[in-house]
Amino acid sequence: MICRYCGNTVDAETTVCPYCGTALVGYNTPVGFEEDTQYDEQMYYEEPQQDYAPKKKKSLSVPSLPFSTLISVACAVFSLICLFMVSSTRSMVKESSDLISGSLSQLQSATVTIQERLDSMEGTVANVQSNAYNQLASANITISKDITSLTGPVTLGKYNQMFIVRAKGNLNLNSSFDWQKYNESTGGWVSIVFTGTATSNEEYGLRLENKMEEGEYVSILWANGITQNGAGTYRCVISDSAGVKKTSSEAIVQVTA
Repeated sequence: MICRYCGNTVDAETTVCPYCGTALVGYNTPVGFEEDTQYDEQMYYEEPQQDYAPKKKKSLSVPSLPFSTLISVACAVFSLICLFMVSSTRSMVKESSDLISGSLSQLQSATVTIQERLDSMEGTVANVQSNAYNQLASANITISKDITSLTGPVTLGKYNQMFIVRAKGNLNLNSSFDWQKYNESTGGWVSIVFTGTATSNEEYGLRLENKMEEGEYVSILWANGITQNGAGTYRCVISDSAGVKKTSSEAIVQVTA
């Protein structure tokens, strides 16, 4: 017989179709139907139609977040951006600070070098000025008689002439002759007698006499009851009216009892 569900030929005694699994109990062949009648299996069997329509891709769904959460996330992102910018700015500031410090150090070194050169130039200018004054003094002041060291010691309390200087130039009897004594403790020259026609120094027992004689200026240093402090090295600094100076030779005085 023929299974009316799947159209396959099965045995008449079969109660369940071995092809489609349908129960055949109570199934009878209709009257007038002959089993040998030509049977078109296609009319009882149709292949199940397959759905060839393209399947839709599943789309990702974005979860719906509360507004406050979105604000928090945005604030966190903004904070990270600000932190990055601050870190970058701090690095740039440090680099700029190091560069400025290096430039300041170089500038300070250059300033010290310039100051040293200026000091050197100042010393050079002072030397040139001194040499110029000396040349001018040589031209304007002429020492015709210079002091010389005494041949022997001066007796303590003695009154006699020790040194004499004769000079020509635009001089003044009361201000042009400055007698000086070398100070061993300070290493410098100290004025011991005020210039003038007759000025004395009691500490050293000395007296100064300035006068004009035969067209020359004469300055005489006298032992005026010389003391032990009067021993030492002497010189005379001569100044003209323009302030140009000329220095005499040095002379030594010894004082004995």
